[in-house]
Amino acid sequence: MAATKQPFNLSLSEKIERGRELKEEGNAQFKTAGSDAAKLQKAMRLYHESINYLSGLDSSQFTAMMPGAGKAEKLTDAQKKEIDETVVACYNNMAACQVKMQRWDRVVANTNQVLKKSPHNAKALYRRGMAYLQLNELSKAEADLNQANDLAPGDAGIKLELAKLKKRYDAYDQKQKKEWAGLFDRM
Repeated sequence: MAATKQPFNLSLSEKIERGRELKEEGNAQFKTAGSDAAKLQKAMRLYHESINYLSGLDSSQFTAMMPGAGKAEKLTDAQKKEIDETVVACYNNMAACQVKMQRWDRVVANTNQVLKKSPHNAKALYRRGMAYLQLNELSKAEADLNQANDLAPGDAGIKLELAKLKKRYDAYDQKQKKEWAGLFDRM
């Protein structure tokens, strides 16, 4: 691919390839980031740019209605599948970055994007469950973590979050018992 081509001058194949390259660059940043916020931000920027390259590529039906537009390229089923897989991976990877940065509301937003396209994605359910737990939305955390556990029963991370959830429920129950303990004695 020529480095001087502007995104709007790229063919569908070139845009898909560029989206994949950007995702891989984001992966490389993420792997070396640890908890370095600047590297995590750069990884997220690369994932976002990848999504931007790939979003709307299946809008060829609209190109035909645009005056002066050439013949629109049609996506093959394989290209559609690759685009969907790359976009899902990018949203999931952005959520992983945001988990490290403890941006729980953004974790929820990005995992929601994953789950729209891939409703049985165990990683997304796990990350969203983790975020809900941190946001103190225990019933939502429980639903997501249990579903993730059903999909990936041997996953240690999911088991850990379920244990944290159980502790949180136990603490809540103890607090309720203390609050209600003397209520009837005072009447």
